[in-house]
Amino acid sequence: MPKSDDWTKNLKALLGPNLLLDAPLGSLTTYRSGGPARAFLTLNSMAEIEELALALTKVAIPELLILGNGSNLLVSDNGFNGLVVKLSNSFGEFEASEGLCSIPGGMDLPVASRRLAALGLSGFEWAVGVPGTMGGAVKMNAGGHGSSVEKTINEVSVFDLRSLELRGLGPSELDFSYRHSGLTRFQIVLAAKVSVFQSDPKICKERLSEIVAWRRANQPGGQNSGSVFKNPASVPAAVLIESAGLKGLRVGKAEVSTRHSNFIQLEKGGLSKDVLAVMASVKTRVLETTGEVLRPEVILVGFNLEEYAVFL
Repeated sequence: MPKSDDWTKNLKALLGPNLLLDAPLGSLTTYRSGGPARAFLTLNSMAEIEELALALTKVAIPELLILGNGSNLLVSDNGFNGLVVKLSNSFGEFEASEGLCSIPGGMDLPVASRRLAALGLSGFEWAVGVPGTMGGAVKMNAGGHGSSVEKTINEVSVFDLRSLELRGLGPSELDFSYRHSGLTRFQIVLAAKVSVFQSDPKICKERLSEIVAWRRANQPGGQNSGSVFKNPASVPAAVLIESAGLKGLRVGKAEVSTRHSNFIQLEKGGLSKDVLAVMASVKTRVLETTGEVLRPEVILVGFNLEEYAVFL
C-alpha cells in the first residue's frame, strides 16, 4: 500500500496533526487483525466534526468509514484505502431522566446499560451484552435478548458530513430492518435518545447479571466479531452451520467456534484472510447441504471484489 498520495497530503494540510496517516485499524476491532487505515481521525467536539466536513468539500477521498468499537468488522490484511473517523468517548453528554435517556454516539453500550440500571431506569438492559458503541448500534440496528435498537430508540441526532446538515431522525426515518438502518456512510450518530421506565435498581442489576451470565455460558470470548452471519427467516444461522457439520472447521488460525457455530474465532497473530476463507467455506457448505443462503452480518472492510464476491 502506498504510504501517501495527494488526497492524504491535502487532508493533512487542512486538518493538521490530529489526522494520522497509515494508522493501525485492525487492532481497533475485536478480531485484532487487518492492516492500517490510510488516514484516521478522532473527533472530540462538534467543532472538529464541522472542520472535517468543510475539509471534505475540498478534498476527494476514495472511501470513508465511521468506526465504533469495531465489534462487527473484519479488516483486510492490506488495510483500508480511505479515511476512518471515530467519535471519542468524551464526545457528548449522558443525560438520563424518567422516560428518556440521551446516550452519546461514542459511548459503549454496556457502560450506558449499567449506568441506567444503577439509576433504576429499565428498558436498556439488553444492551449490556452488545460490545459496540451507541452510534454503531444504530447503524446496524443491533439487538439481543428480545430487544433491539429499533424497539427502544426514540430519536437519533445525526450529522451528515456531505450535506453539513444536523438532523433529528425518528425511528420511521431510519429505515430499520434486521441488522440494518438507512444511515449512509457519511452520517455520524452524535447521540441517541432511548425510551426507559422507572424500576427498582436491584431488579435492573439482576437482569444485567442474568444476561452477562448467559452470554458467558453460551458464547465464546477471545477474538471474534460475534455472530458472523445473519439469521435467515426460517432457522438460526448457527443451526444451519452446525447441521452442516462445520463446527471446528479451520483455516490457518481461524476456526468455527465449537461453542457457538455462528462465531468464528481467530487466534492471536491470525490473519483476516483466514477468517474470510472460513466464512466462504461455511457459506458454500451450508448452501450445498441445506439450500439456505447465508448473508454476512460482519462488515468486510478493505477487501477487493474478488475476495468477497462469494458473499454477493
